[in-house]
Amino acid sequence: MLPLKRNVPIRAFVLAVGLLLVILPTGRTMALSPPPLPPNLPGEMLGLTSPAMAPGTSGSLTVNFSNPFSESIASVALSLGVYAWTALDNSSSGPVGPSDSWTPGISLNGSPATKSVSWTENAVASGDHQTFSVAVQVPSGCPQGTFFLRSSLNLTLSNGTRYVMLSRGFFSGALWQKATLGPGGHPILNLTLLNVSGVSPETSIVVVTDTAAPWLWLFLGTALVLAGAGGFLWVRSERQAARTSGASPWRRRK
Repeated sequence: MLPLKRNVPIRAFVLAVGLLLVILPTGRTMALSPPPLPPNLPGEMLGLTSPAMAPGTSGSLTVNFSNPFSESIASVALSLGVYAWTALDNSSSGPVGPSDSWTPGISLNGSPATKSVSWTENAVASGDHQTFSVAVQVPSGCPQGTFFLRSSLNLTLSNGTRYVMLSRGFFSGALWQKATLGPGGHPILNLTLLNVSGVSPETSIVVVTDTAAPWLWLFLGTALVLAGAGGFLWVRSERQAARTSGASPWRRRK
């Protein structure tokens, strides 16, 4: 090994090596948090219906997407997925996996039913609306209960700004609590901690044998509240944040 020249200070040499370690790729990059959604966006960006269906039947849920920005959206990608359920009598609940054939399946454009669907669109003008249906198939052996669907929404504006939104179902209970409860239980919404621009809504598929029962509408309303327990697209005020700080929309029972 050649000795270092005496006219090169050791401190400068160490600094140069440190800079190289910062500049050279290491295979790990630090992800930057996406920008938050602008406050006071007019209207609703994403609306989801919640169907009530009997085992062994087919139906659909409706998706409404609107561009509330003052400029056009260059591209938008939406994903919906069945991820959890709770029984009608609360006797059982838990996660839903991709291979759980006893749970409802969803599909787009006549494709085979799975546990998730994706929709993309380009060049959505300011104020424009897009409406489409997601087909729902409930197997005959499906138990009565509420099946929760989480959403992810990624969009890029014509000026290159990119927004990322995820619903409550993508976060662990511990992370959600840390991001929504401040000191003394004061409600907050820390988007940087969640690494999102906003929180997108969730919906549910309610499976019951008697879809005409009078009590169903109360149950359906409760299911929607639970499905939206991570809530809506742009939560800004502490009052709005309080609505998103509830418990997980499902809980595992032993």
